[in-house]
Amino acid sequence: MSVADQTKAFETAVIEDTSLVAFYRDMNASERRTFWACAAGWALDGMDFMIYPLVIGTIIALWKVDPGTAGLAGTVTLLSSAIGGWLGGYLADRMRGGPPFVQSWPRDERVLTTDERYELQQLLAQHGFNIGPPDGLLGPQTRIAIRSFQASVGQIPDGFASSEVLDRLRQQ
Repeated sequence: MSVADQTKAFETAVIEDTSLVAFYRDMNASERRTFWACAAGWALDGMDFMIYPLVIGTIIALWKVDPGTAGLAGTVTLLSSAIGGWLGGYLADRMRGGPPFVQSWPRDERVLTTDERYELQQLLAQHGFNIGPPDGLLGPQTRIAIRSFQASVGQIPDGFASSEVLDRLRQQ
């Protein structure tokens, strides 16, 4: 019988803003446009689902179809719409030169410790990126500074505070 090691501690990240719109405030203009495009697409996609309950009754009455067949027709149409949307998105990604499929989730990425987050902020400030006073908390100013740094060194500017970003800052 094994006993769990009680000396191991977990590092937790402190979240500055827990409001419902905090994620939106952290977005840049391009991310906000993408957000609203997705929201509009989701709303339009929901319309076809809401129209089917109205249409199924008409199909049954006009075409003399039993309810099971009319429901099956609606289900097949919705599934075809979902598959078509997925294929359309995939085709759009390929047309813009994207890879065949998105890479797998980074399983080996670890959370930065409090000391590492503080060091990250200090290094960003030393390199001229405005983060405010270093406090070890990854707020909106820190994410904006990380994006700016990533863009300046040719990385994808995602604003994610990773060990890779910290290592690049240490090398600069």
